[in-house]
Amino acid sequence: MASTFQLEAQLQHFDGKDTDSLLRVAATLLPDGSTIDHLISLAERSDAPMQTAATWLLKHFQSRDVSFTLAQVTRLVEQLRCDSPWEIRLHLVQILPNLALPAACTEQLFQSLVATLSERNKFVRAWVYTALHSLASQHRHYAPEVVLLLDQASRDEAASVRARLRQLEPLDIDSTSSDRLGDA
Repeated sequence: MASTFQLEAQLQHFDGKDTDSLLRVAATLLPDGSTIDHLISLAERSDAPMQTAATWLLKHFQSRDVSFTLAQVTRLVEQLRCDSPWEIRLHLVQILPNLALPAACTEQLFQSLVATLSERNKFVRAWVYTALHSLASQHRHYAPEVVLLLDQASRDEAASVRARLRQLEPLDIDSTSSDRLGDA
């Protein structure tokens, strides 16, 4: 396994494009909690290439069913609030739908995702809708608002975003869901 110093040195050389180099780095890492913690710490830095590499590796590990703790997920949600390059936001919104979303950070996540809907990049917007769908699936009281956002997007968004929306299962709004708009 690469040491912390080695990992940072390897990621410093990431050119923003060559993911084969990141796959080679990933092969040297143990997919455990301390590696995830360290990658999240690197993603929290202000160095965009380091953030991009770290979030790509986090996405890579998540896609291989590496577990993330609730505290780690909360840190990823907090990272989404930061003003960062679109690639970082894309990686984060691609990671989140496949994780258990802690109730303690759902409102922050919802607000961050809605704010990110103004992103110019269509890939980011498409994945934001997927993350919103996941949030509403896990925390049903968000379903009424998310359904409205998804319906509007299915009419107004770019064709590439609408194609992503068609892959989502319909969200049911059951009678036990509270109307968050009325709760505010």
